[in-house]
Amino acid sequence: MENNNPNAQGLYDPSFEHDACGIGTIVNIDGEKSHEILSDCLTILEKLEHRGGTGADENTGDGAGILFNIPHKFFEEELKSKGVNLPKEGDYAVAMVFLPQEEKARKEAMSLFEDISKDENLELIGWREVQTNPSILGKASLEAMPAIMQVFVKRPNGIKNRKRFWKKIIYC
Repeated sequence: MENNNPNAQGLYDPSFEHDACGIGTIVNIDGEKSHEILSDCLTILEKLEHRGGTGADENTGDGAGILFNIPHKFFEEELKSKGVNLPKEGDYAVAMVFLPQEEKARKEAMSLFEDISKDENLELIGWREVQTNPSILGKASLEAMPAIMQVFVKRPNGIKNRKRFWKKIIYC
């Protein structure tokens, strides 16, 4: 039987090879932000389309996404248009929250989030509804689709270290 795996080299180890999964990574090694990086990431997602699991409904998949830094200028403009002023970059966190579509249940979940934040001495800055395009989704996705919101939380004055703040948010 022929071995088609390439040899181990650098950070690559053929023992980590798996079927039907994919990941792409694009970074600016100097930490500079650019729209080109996001554009290149979307290209990767398009090229990995064959790696995403789909069911009987071709418009329902396992999901995919891009992880990137908080787009401070974008959020600053978005929230300012709603009368909300953000603290300076790095002095807040953003949580992507998936909530029930039903309004009463959604408001209860948001209230619970706000109560827990208050218990953790975290100040909520505000909520933002994320724009979606459900017209491209399959039936199964539409039936399970949550309301997608972002919630902004201010870094407490008592936490000077940003990494400590991020850890508090993650484990809250």
